[in-house]
Amino acid sequence: MRIPDRIPRHGDHVLVPSTGPEIHGIEVRQVLHEQQTQYQHLLIVETSGFGRALYLDGDMQSATGDEHVYHEALVMPALLGHPGPRKAMVLGGGEGAPARELLRDPGINSVHMVELDPEVVAACRKHLPQMNAGVFQDSRFRLTTRDARHALEDERDLDLLVHDLTDPVDGGPSCPLFETPFFEACRRALSPSGSLVVQMGALKLSPEPMQTRALSQLREVFRTIMLYSIAVPSFGCSWVFALAQSHPLEPIPSAEEIDSRIHERQIRGLRAYDGVAHVGLRHPAPLVREIDRRP
Repeated sequence: MRIPDRIPRHGDHVLVPSTGPEIHGIEVRQVLHEQQTQYQHLLIVETSGFGRALYLDGDMQSATGDEHVYHEALVMPALLGHPGPRKAMVLGGGEGAPARELLRDPGINSVHMVELDPEVVAACRKHLPQMNAGVFQDSRFRLTTRDARHALEDERDLDLLVHDLTDPVDGGPSCPLFETPFFEACRRALSPSGSLVVQMGALKLSPEPMQTRALSQLREVFRTIMLYSIAVPSFGCSWVFALAQSHPLEPIPSAEEIDSRIHERQIRGLRAYDGVAHVGLRHPAPLVREIDRRP
């Protein structure tokens, strides 16, 4: 979807990303919030099929009906792959949902969320409270409204760094945050055993230059890259993530081992993620594995 010529009303359809030349629409029941902030067009609507949905510059970011699918896949592989994470940072994630997933682990002592646009945070806190589940009141949580490039300069020894920024559309404001200098800043902010996870956009049948460029530059900085994807119903497609580390991935654990970690670390409330899901993401489909081999 692009920014509409007018605010959509009941019965209108808001378009979302697709995997090809088709159109995927979601019916709007009510517009809850709409504004042009200093940085972007912000829209929150009530939909007929997926609950409340957040759009930035016309692109869906999440919907209450299935956001847990996206956010658990974004966070859990890195969280459960680390033996004892204590300190984490989220870049973007204005809904508060990535921080929510990190704070499911009682062993996490600190989550610093950096969001450029304070209007996004304010609107999400008002209209999408179910997405943050109270993280803004958690004593382990800290919010900074600042450019991610500057915020990273002050961070060191992070165990987990979640890069949940808007897609790097050619010429758009996020492009520099998917390039080598920024990935180098991410590496400097991590501990030697730390992990970076990056949302990489939609999985498409035809080559996606943004993904191949970003992946190539990630490989310049990090020793190990694991690509994986998960289908997000409200997006109308599968979404790609990259887990980046300066150390090797652990051997693929069994589903029982991951379920045991979830239990032992007292991570509660997961709806889309368990041991079987974790092992499945460690075995990505050929279409995902081929992203870094596309011209």
